[in-house]
Amino acid sequence: MTALCGGGTSAPKAGWPSLFDPTITLLAELLSARGGKWVIGALGFQLLDPISLSTFCAGDPPSLPTFTSDETNAILRLQFGADFDSGIAKLKDWLQHIIWYEVCECTSGTLTTYTAPSIPSGTPEYQPPVETSNVPCLTNAITTYSRSAGGGPSFAGFLYNDPTIIPDMVRVTSTVIASTGNFNVTVELRHQLFYSPATTDTIYTFTQGVGTQTHDYPFDPGHPSIAVYLTGGAGTGNRDVDVKAEYYCAGARPGGTTSPCCPPDVATQAALDLILKMVTLIQRQAVPFAYVYGDNHAGLTGDGEITPVSGLIGLSVAVDTLPDSYGRADGTPERLFDLGYVTLGTADGWIESRRIDFDGSLVLPPARSGVFTRIGYTLAPGVEVSIRELVREP
Repeated sequence: MTALCGGGTSAPKAGWPSLFDPTITLLAELLSARGGKWVIGALGFQLLDPISLSTFCAGDPPSLPTFTSDETNAILRLQFGADFDSGIAKLKDWLQHIIWYEVCECTSGTLTTYTAPSIPSGTPEYQPPVETSNVPCLTNAITTYSRSAGGGPSFAGFLYNDPTIIPDMVRVTSTVIASTGNFNVTVELRHQLFYSPATTDTIYTFTQGVGTQTHDYPFDPGHPSIAVYLTGGAGTGNRDVDVKAEYYCAGARPGGTTSPCCPPDVATQAALDLILKMVTLIQRQAVPFAYVYGDNHAGLTGDGEITPVSGLIGLSVAVDTLPDSYGRADGTPERLFDLGYVTLGTADGWIESRRIDFDGSLVLPPARSGVFTRIGYTLAPGVEVSIRELVREP
């Protein structure tokens, strides 16, 4: 009995192998199709083991999770800690839920409609390149021609084509404007050599009596000039006609769009994003150019422990209270004696201690500092210090 089938039964869909191997490419495609494109960048941390469909499809998958903003920021920005761990666990539940919908089906009962988890406010979202509208490589200014009533086709003028540009397509727009006349005007486009009365073939004839019309056609480099002819119908007065030509190059089409080069492969993009984030993380943790301030723990005396901490590069220790009885040596900086020491460690133990020799002692251990989760301190009687966490740049 499965809740997703409304209490009915379920089984694997036909055509799927008995042992389903969810590769990162497949997981990325499933996430994209089911509202999870925003979290694809974290897939590198969530490889699932092969799934036995006979067991997996016989029951319900994990419930759809509800992410917090702290969790989504942690898994997408590689901010390791409790939020990262819980966010990755929820991502695993979501992936298994999506896989169930892909490879399982209800054999009785009614399938529950899938709804993707909402994206918490403040979550960084990947924005893939978007399609752009095609624009002409050359546009002639609108040319206004005037035609009086009566008479056969009359040459009005040329739509000029820049000979340095060889387009693929042409869009001509014709608009008959009501003026003093009340008759129809026929607008005809012809191929014709410049300043020659000889005409060749007719390209297109716009319908009489219609206001604005558009015609697209392949550009003929053998006849680059487009001659405009107007025929006035029976009546009196005159009519004005606006004609505009737009030329499209390099495969662009009127009204079309251009996709980004090589439509993005979401799985490859996710892998590349993860590699970049990991390299950036290694640089900022192992060979930092700078650090930023973390929490400042003031008013510390005696001995004790600060936990949990994460992302440390080191510590800065400021001496707030120092009895006159303790030794000092003049110089820059002034050296202090027997004030105490600080020690870094993890839940498994401690590493070597560093003495507090200055007011403003820096503790900058090697790259392994990223593993430390606690700070121990031991201070001489009467000494009070502030310990500032120094953490890697975000």
